[in-house]
Amino acid sequence: TRYAMDMDYWREQLPNMPPPPQLPARDAQGERPQFRRRIFSLTCDEFQRLSAKAARLGITPTGFVMAAFADIIRCWNSGEDFALNVTLFNRPDSHPDLQTIVGDFTSMVLVPVQKVTGESLIDRARRLQRTLWHHLDHRSVSGITILDELRKMAGSHDAAKYTVVFTSLLNLS
Repeated sequence: TRYAMDMDYWREQLPNMPPPPQLPARDAQGERPQFRRRIFSLTCDEFQRLSAKAARLGITPTGFVMAAFADIIRCWNSGEDFALNVTLFNRPDSHPDLQTIVGDFTSMVLVPVQKVTGESLIDRARRLQRTLWHHLDHRSVSGITILDELRKMAGSHDAAKYTVVFTSLLNLS
């Protein structure tokens, strides 16, 4: 089945999945961590220019922004390679009535961000986009299942805490 093939794919990928970014944190000594959502918006004109430039480079606007985001995270990451938690809309088409259901069909996929010496931002964007698309070809396995598999492999719940999330709504009306 499709699910079984996708599960085999993920079981092959997961042993080489980099850890989440190791970002600096202050010693909170019992305090709950605080998370802040960062939002950035483009004007229509700015988005058109970004889209045109990305198209000339053979990448999507989201691929370009994801690579820039990964570069910023890399600046603060204490490790070399890491993986981003990338959200996606994943409404399966397994039943004709699913299109009439209102609900949250958000899932996630882990996308490894690997350092390649001398690679340009454009080359990183192309590589990240290819990896994302390849992983999306195997999205019948939910992101939650992927994280559960990581937990089982590592024997620790901490091994699957991918809290740095990239979400793009570019080109979504």
